[in-house]
Amino acid sequence: MLREKAIDIEGNELKLGDWVTVVIAPISILGMPNESLIVFSSAIGRNYQVMDIDNYGAVELHVRRFDTIYIEPFCLRRFRRYKKFSKPFQKQLAILESIRKND
Repeated sequence: MLREKAIDIEGNELKLGDWVTVVIAPISILGMPNESLIVFSSAIGRNYQVMDIDNYGAVELHVRRFDTIYIEPFCLRRFRRYKKFSKPFQKQLAILESIRKND
């Protein structure tokens, strides 16, 4: 299966580890439970590290301690590309890689 590229609001390709700002909420949140609306709304204007990009180009962000959102890349603006992955992020990548190998 071909993976879709994740392209931000300014046309930049997003990669794992990039730092992004959530600039808008996606229209896909309409009809979601109230708790989901609160999580997406609280993410607007904040910065997060790209934890994963799925096969359709949706970007995974850990927005709170136990909350993760998948958001369309056009709702994001990349503001910094990683120079070196942090140790916690390297651990997260190792976990994701092991999951992908088992799929």
